Amino acid sequence: MTVRAFSLSYNERLRLHRRAHRRQKLDQGEVCGLLVTNRVHQLTLIFLTNLAKAPGQFSISRDHVLSAQRQLRREGKRVVGFFHSHPISPAVLSPRDVVESPPNRLQLIYDVCGREVRLYRVSLAKGRRVVKDVPLLLQNARTTRRPSRFRMNAN
Repeated sequence: MTVRAFSLSYNERLRLHRRAHRRQKLDQGEVCGLLVTNRVHQLTLIFLTNLAKAPGQFSISRDHVLSAQRQLRREGKRVVGFFHSHPISPAVLSPRDVVESPPNRLQLIYDVCGREVRLYRVSLAKGRRVVKDVPLLLQNARTTRRPSRFRMNAN
């Protein structure tokens, strides 16, 4: 079975880094939200309020998630999972992340210090949670930049 790769644009990754870095410097907190995709598996991040009071944790209101999902569905977008940052640890799912992950949803983790982004899927197999890496293509600035309006004439 071939696993289709998802991609994250340079601009989305930069937006994630800026917000996560700002939150890390403020109180060692995490940013979090919903992962949305389009038909070509391009990921978009929908930031939601982190309700956790302790550093290095995140908590999202179920009502905020449901409200955002309804709005995104009306816009023709599809929620495929969640994301959050790790202010001082690698982009690896913690045991708590695995336990609290909804089955068959994607989980994107961003390591603020190492600037690493990883994508996982937590699924159920024989009553146990299984974590699998999902291919993630990180676009660089050159591949996402708009083409120039000006062309040079070749003579």
